[in-house]
Amino acid sequence: MLFEATERTYQLDLAQFSNVEYAMASIYESQGFSTIHHDYYLFHASAKTKYPENEQVLKDTIGGERLSALRDMCRALYPLDAGPGQRPEQPDLFVFRPGGEFFFSEVKRKKTGDYLRAPQMVGISLIKQFLSVTTELATVIDESEKEPLALRTYQWVWPAVQETGFHKVEI
Repeated sequence: MLFEATERTYQLDLAQFSNVEYAMASIYESQGFSTIHHDYYLFHASAKTKYPENEQVLKDTIGGERLSALRDMCRALYPLDAGPGQRPEQPDLFVFRPGGEFFFSEVKRKKTGDYLRAPQMVGISLIKQFLSVTTELATVIDESEKEPLALRTYQWVWPAVQETGFHKVEI
């Protein structure tokens, strides 16, 4: 098995945030982490990156050799000209502390029916295998939502990506 993960829920007042990724970034930052929201390239290097500071943070935190090895493998398996849905997708947030502690977070909004798609699962499995770190599946629900929530568990076993089940959580 390349990865298995179960969603973790966060109940927040979403009215104060423009989107759920920013809401989760605020949670992680309140725990002493810094975050980069989408403005980074994990699976490929850009010749002229729009985010040179974030590229340096990735290299400093993950390690230049580890990051290069991941990118080399992705370039070989998933060429840049691959069609939509054919390349691994990186998680929404890179969450880190100075000194090398880091993880990734894929953020979902339960009310909209947001779920983990196959390219995201492939990306999460690559992170797990090559960087040996986890990706938290953060499912955000608004404080006003009181209905029971069914959390999903995902599993990727080569070559199939599958959702493996639900369990109910009372709010």
